[in-house]
Amino acid sequence: MAENKSTVKEYTLSVDEFNRPKEFTDLDALAVLIIRLFLLKPGTLTNNPECGIGLYENYSHITEDDLGEFNEVASDQLTRYIGNRVQYIECNAAFIPGDRHTLIINVNLQKQKLSFAFDKANLTLSYIKDN
Repeated sequence: MAENKSTVKEYTLSVDEFNRPKEFTDLDALAVLIIRLFLLKPGTLTNNPECGIGLYENYSHITEDDLGEFNEVASDQLTRYIGNRVQYIECNAAFIPGDRHTLIINVNLQKQKLSFAFDKANLTLSYIKDN
């Protein structure tokens, strides 16, 4: 009997070589969902105005002193809106030592860890994929 394994899927607006929406699965799909949550400005979704962290609007000037609040807000948002896909979520962000412009955001999901880099100077958020 084949094992029924649940797969998380997410699609983007870009297309693949067959002109179909680009598809992400499993951890990559969760990374897409997490990036969307980090970038979503609270109040944007009229049916769910609390949803979103608003990384660019609310944390573009984040400092070491703000990290506790940021980790708490991010962990709460991730648990609330991604928590139906995984049981345990925790966010732990810290600046790269000696670099006050690059924030490394580690999201712990059960036994997996996803990492993201937020460059405050250029306002970019990138998924750091382990290969």
